[in-house]
Order: sequence, then structure tokens, then C-alpha cells
Amino acid sequence: APFVLQVASFCSLATDGSLVATNGSQEVEVALSRFPLVCGDLRGPRAGPCQQGGPLGTLGDILARALAQDSRWGQRLRQRQRLCQELPKRVWPPLRAPPRLRIVPERSGPALALTCYAWGFSPADITMRWLHNGDIIGDIAEDSVGDTVGGIVGDTVGDTSRQSRVLPVGDGTFRAQATIQVPPGTSGDTFDCVALHPSLEEPLRVTWGEALS
Repeated sequence: APFVLQVASFCSLATDGSLVATNGSQEVEVALSRFPLVCGDLRGPRAGPCQQGGPLGTLGDILARALAQDSRWGQRLRQRQRLCQELPKRVWPPLRAPPRLRIVPERSGPALALTCYAWGFSPADITMRWLHNGDIIGDIAEDSVGDTVGGIVGDTVGDTSRQSRVLPVGDGTFRAQATIQVPPGTSGDTFDCVALHPSLEEPLRVTWGEALS
């Protein structure tokens, strides 16, 4: 029976469709009639035998050395790496969904914390701002998953207890939250959580006040 030389590669995707960039997540394999000989990583031209020792290990080592001297091998790896980078967009077409907002108060003695939850939005780009009696008291902006660009800056209503993180939910949408600490003496004041998102023509706003709760 004839022998067949096969080259296969795969990319690992997270639940939100993003490319997992960890060791072993973008592998390439050269097999001879389904027997793996050479294994490597798409992000580098280096590859080695899949097995150590034995006839297959020896053959894999010879083939790996030959591929390392062939410029076409590196070109093929780079081509397959580009396909990996384009794969998430093909598997999960970009969604465009507006966020939903909700403010949840939490008391601990005289201290009051207000957390604004945003969820169900896509893409991940979102800016969340707090307003105190209509005046901006700080903002937090995120332009990628887990990458904080700014932070809420407490002014007349105290310091920030927690900064927002944009996290994938698993269905192609994202969630985030922003928390401020409200000191005593603001019982008659109102606080607005405002979200700016590419899917919105106008900012989305929810209001909280002790008289409204």
C-alpha cells in the first residue's frame, strides 16, 4: 500500500471565539499514513519528532531536520498561523448587541456601595461613567477583554472600591461592572450610571437615589 504524508494543524478557541494564545494551542503535525512524525508550534518554525526513540522517532528527527532547512516550511507555518488568526471571525461573526444596565446598592453600616452592572453587549468596547447629581465623577473605559484603559475616579462621593473588567459570557456577548463608594450625607442625591457603546446611538442611563429605591 502507498504511504501518504499528511500535514495537519489546529487552533484552540476560547468560549467567546477568541484565539487561545498558550503553549500547545496552535500546533502543526506531519504524519506518515496517520503515524505522527513531526510536531511543532505554528508560532515558530521549530519542530521536532513527536516520539522519542524507536523507528518513528528516528524518522521524525530526520524529517524535522530536513524541514528546518526548507524555507517553504516556514512559509507554510506562517500561512497557517494567519488562518488561525482569521478563524475566530469566520466561526463567530461579530455580534452587535446593546448593553443592559442595572444599579445594585450594598450597605455595610453607614457606608454605601453602588455597583452598576452592564451585560449582554457586543463588541467588548464599552465606556461606563458615574454621574453625581448630573456631574461626571469619573469614568472607566475598556477597549478589549480584560484590558483596563481607565478607572473610576472618586471625587465628591469617595474613592473607587473596584474597577470594571470586561469579561466574555460565552455566547458572544460580554459583561462589565463599575462600583463607587458613597459616603454619608448624600441621602437626597441621585447617581446615574451611563454606558457608551458602539451599538447605541445615544448613551444608556439608569438612575439611583434613596428616594427611588
